[in-house]
Amino acid sequence: MGNTKSADLSPSFRFRELLARLIPKPYHARFFTFEKTERIYIIPTKIGLYFTFIGFVLFLIAISYGHNLAYFATFLFVGFVGLCAIVTNENIRHVTFELPHETVRVRQGVNSFVDIYPKNIGQSGRFDLDFEIHGVSVLHVEELSNKQSERHFLNLNRLQLERGIYRSKRIVISSTFPFGLFYAWKIVAKPLRLIVAPKPQKNFLHETFHGPHGEGQGASAHLAGVSEFHEIREHRERESLRRLDQRKTQQYSRPFVRDYRDEASQSRILDLRTGSDEVALAQALSWLDYLPDEVACGLIFPDGHHSGVDIGALHRIELFDQIACYQRSLKVLL
Repeated sequence: MGNTKSADLSPSFRFRELLARLIPKPYHARFFTFEKTERIYIIPTKIGLYFTFIGFVLFLIAISYGHNLAYFATFLFVGFVGLCAIVTNENIRHVTFELPHETVRVRQGVNSFVDIYPKNIGQSGRFDLDFEIHGVSVLHVEELSNKQSERHFLNLNRLQLERGIYRSKRIVISSTFPFGLFYAWKIVAKPLRLIVAPKPQKNFLHETFHGPHGEGQGASAHLAGVSEFHEIREHRERESLRRLDQRKTQQYSRPFVRDYRDEASQSRILDLRTGSDEVALAQALSWLDYLPDEVACGLIFPDGHHSGVDIGALHRIELFDQIACYQRSLKVLL
């Protein structure tokens, strides 16, 4: 996984790895089965360990001197620490969530948000909740009202995953509320498939243009193939601004572009058989973002495989997945 250091991973992830090393392999299946019960685990933080040590010292002092005031001070201090542990445990007990999507697509270096609906089924509010995947917090919720389901977003770019396809089996809900003395978490079994594509890079590669006026090559071929003007229309979301009509745009204070009659019959193929594979794949992703949806397009991958030429959003998604999964096998996130 990316460049995330082991020390930066959550305590729940490090605790799970430690148990996996200590428990004999024949018992791993039984241990991991317990995770499906959504039981709550709790351990002291560094500050919690200091407070526990201070409570132990106070108890020894009380025994040594046998003074009622020393016993009372020890009782209050230990009671405070114990109450913090109870509150931390209860803070995540009645928290659940709904995840509408089982497959999500992520781009490296770009914030990629996925809908999630945390729900508090308890009688009181919940505070300082973290939702973790593979030991990394992808969402922090400061407050979750009682008996409500609120829309939030997982930022999966925090995982810093390399290009490829991943499968996550669980999402961890954790908290250190109220004073950070204890860290509690529970594991919710929720399958999630992540398809990670490279960060788009500009500077297009070798492009071939196919249209009604023949075939050309090179980055300028698609400009030469555009012929008959058709209409001026409003700019569509994520569409290129290279054919922006300045007069209409200034007149209506919103972008208008010039459309051409033969554009729907164009088809473009990008050849990735040059230079670094990773750079070529990143440039192909930028190339797809640049093209309008009505233009048929396809890719020739570095190994010579042809993706096929088609139009529409579904074909673009298929090309996105092929770029992300090119020569990559499925990896399972812990």
